Amino acid sequence: ARVKLGGSLSVSGEFGVLPLNNIDLTESDIDYTVDPNIRGVVLSINWHPLRNNFMLGVGMMFGGYALHGESESLSGTVAVGDDVYTVDDVGTLIGDFTLEGPGPVFSLGWRGNGFNFGLGVALIGATEVSLEATGRLNEDPQFLADLERERKQLENDLDFPFVPFLRLGWQFGF
Repeated sequence: ARVKLGGSLSVSGEFGVLPLNNIDLTESDIDYTVDPNIRGVVLSINWHPLRNNFMLGVGMMFGGYALHGESESLSGTVAVGDDVYTVDDVGTLIGDFTLEGPGPVFSLGWRGNGFNFGLGVALIGATEVSLEATGRLNEDPQFLADLERERKQLENDLDFPFVPFLRLGWQFGF
């Protein structure tokens, strides 16, 4: 929804989702099936410099991006942290990845009553990664230390300071 504040300003709010199911992803030579959960609310103030629907916006994103992944078809040996383990020792690797707001949003696009589009970027706080294994070594201190090293490496590799976004939709305004 959009509310006009005069000839060149508007305030808007929107809820967005990404309707995707299972994605195949490879990280550290391990194949994962990933289930994304992407949703959030963006509240913004928009400047219409040409006094038409073209806009430059600034606001805040609440919500975030999450991925839940499980390893698939592990065979032979698997490198975890600094060591190599058999698949029976590791079992299935289960990981969760989250980027969460609130974070500032900057955008430009076409916003008015009817069809809308926009491009933008959301600056995100910390990236968080959790990683666990279901195998017979899931309580072994050495394996858990290697798993923690692997988790930290994933967190460093997957650290995103910003997330680009594309907005397409239909808007009702006042």
